[in-house]
Amino acid sequence: MKVKTLLKTGTNSGRQKIEYPRNGLAELTVLLIEMAPGERTGWHKHPVPLFGYVLSGSLTIELADGRKRIHRAGRAAAEVVNLFHNGVNKGKEPCKLVVFVAGEKGVPFLIKRKAGKN
Repeated sequence: MKVKTLLKTGTNSGRQKIEYPRNGLAELTVLLIEMAPGERTGWHKHPVPLFGYVLSGSLTIELADGRKRIHRAGRAAAEVVNLFHNGVNKGKEPCKLVVFVAGEKGVPFLIKRKAGKN
């Protein structure tokens, strides 16, 4: 058996301390996401921790304060919490990623930004 650590951190990509939900029941969700070149997630935020692994392509994360992070194939990342951000596939190939949501039962893990809000 071969084991490779892809990510080990106590902070997310926005340098926030990772905290798990303290209320209600924990609920883990695993998503396989594919974004076409030029596709955007739209501005949104997460009230719970999310962790991702890019299988192919790359994804640029734009934060509301102007910071940007590029996540490329073969890299793992811890997503920002309660900060509005937008994901953009600026590459020429589809971006495929697996996202792990450390959520809370009955609580949505994605909140879309209303027009004109940060």
